[in-house]
Amino acid sequence: ATVHESYRPSAQVRQGCRSMKFGRYLKDNVHPPWRSYYIDYAALKKCVQRTQSVQDADEALIDPKYKRQSIDEEVAAFLACLDAEMERVGGFYGEQTFELRARLEQLNAEQESAGASEEMVEALREVGRNVVLLVQFLELNLTGLRKILKKHEKRIQGQPVAERYLKSRRDKESALQRLHSHAELDEIYDGVRQAINVAHTDLQMRSMALDEGRLEPLERSDTHTPRSSNAHLLPSAASTLSSTGGGRSATVTDSSIYVYEPIIREMRDRLRSLDNASRFVNTLVLSLAAESGITSDEGQGMRKSHSKVSLWLNLLSTFIFMINYYVVLPTSGAYCAALGATSSFSGVAVGILPAAACVSAVLYSFATQFSYRAPLVASGVLCAAGNVLYALALPLDSLGLLLAGRVLVGMGGARVVNRRYIADHVDLNYRTEASAAFVAFTALGMAVGPGLASLTSLVPAFEVLGLPVNPMTLPGYCMLCAWVPFTCAVLFLFEEPPIGTAGAAVAPGGGEMATPRGRKSAAGGWGGGDAAATAPLLDGAERGTAAGGRV
Repeated sequence: ATVHESYRPSAQVRQGCRSMKFGRYLKDNVHPPWRSYYIDYAALKKCVQRTQSVQDADEALIDPKYKRQSIDEEVAAFLACLDAEMERVGGFYGEQTFELRARLEQLNAEQESAGASEEMVEALREVGRNVVLLVQFLELNLTGLRKILKKHEKRIQGQPVAERYLKSRRDKESALQRLHSHAELDEIYDGVRQAINVAHTDLQMRSMALDEGRLEPLERSDTHTPRSSNAHLLPSAASTLSSTGGGRSATVTDSSIYVYEPIIREMRDRLRSLDNASRFVNTLVLSLAAESGITSDEGQGMRKSHSKVSLWLNLLSTFIFMINYYVVLPTSGAYCAALGATSSFSGVAVGILPAAACVSAVLYSFATQFSYRAPLVASGVLCAAGNVLYALALPLDSLGLLLAGRVLVGMGGARVVNRRYIADHVDLNYRTEASAAFVAFTALGMAVGPGLASLTSLVPAFEVLGLPVNPMTLPGYCMLCAWVPFTCAVLFLFEEPPIGTAGAAVAPGGGEMATPRGRKSAAGGWGGGDAAATAPLLDGAERGTAAGGRV
């Protein structure tokens, strides 16, 4: 009840900010014991007002040069005050997460040594309540940061304070970085959920044993359940425990724990809200980019020109290529023997493809700085031509033609293009799923290739226009029929993402956003137009895995 009364979810925070002044809303919704650690929005607002009063001074009464100097001094004072506020907020957040981790480790150790009890479960619930309060703490403070920067941008002309502030806080150790990454809260959530699950299981097993009379009641009222008592449980209960290892049974399942433990559900829902487009600093980035034109790669991560059709074409590219790689394995030995080579020469025919793909990867990586459609089209054309040469090697009795066909197919391997498209042009909210789909399509292609070869071996030999079609040449023709429509689909359906010579993408506000290449930059970062500005400010990789694994 205390948690529900003291916490307002993200939607209510936004609604409350719209219905009243944020300063008043912040004052009314702080967690009283933590009041002194919240952002001092009133002091920051006074800094903005002082700067505005200097800006609005009549130039007939004040020297313009002195006026500009005074404005610069006031802006510097504002940034120093803002930095001090965020350092205090970030420091308190770090202390709280450290204490929660230590408390959770202590409770886990006690539960391992002494067993579960209702008091233990209640202590774990208290850790969960503190997690919920800490989420609220982060939301309110980062909302205050966003609003004060927007206010400064709106009232002070010619002073891009937000851009200066964001560009100067790229350090991973900065307070803004610590607030942006909530991986610690995800870990604590998982730890609390698992510990409560184990405690409920132990208590349930204890109750089952007492009901069957296989375990003597304990004299203590709190009824701890020692780990050693597993030997006295019913056979079915003991087997349930041992099947999951170390007594960590799945009797209380992940789905049922949300019913029995509202605090677990509350933590899950609050942390999920941090993964939405309106959470944390991402809200700050998008709003400032839209209203002030500030460049933002973090905003790009959420609003990139992500086309589902283009993503599917990239996944289809790697799927067909992996089929093409493995489809010749069952028949390559016989094919080489039919061309006058030994069957062991098939190792060269198979291995020459990935060797060629390594060479082409460098070329494709360079080409993606300017286009994604062109490399995919080139890939389709090369693979189609390579399969034609592979199929014609038999009627022309040319081993060299077979090898040339495999080299062309290898040169058509555009997996580096597929991976880079996912890293640079898929929304942050879907990038993990897209990466998993890339791996799945790769594995599926590896499985379908030999299966397709097995089907072609069942087709009786025949001729078309004097060209032999048999289990050795049919894989080449089948793959030709796959690559031609794929290439046409790329030509007409693929949506080229906005790419410039510097990798610029269109920002939500109509400006440009720096698009640094590479895995790390794809995770997040704010920058301007110069080279230094393209370096990441906030590293989103620290929280990506934990957020993606939340139940």
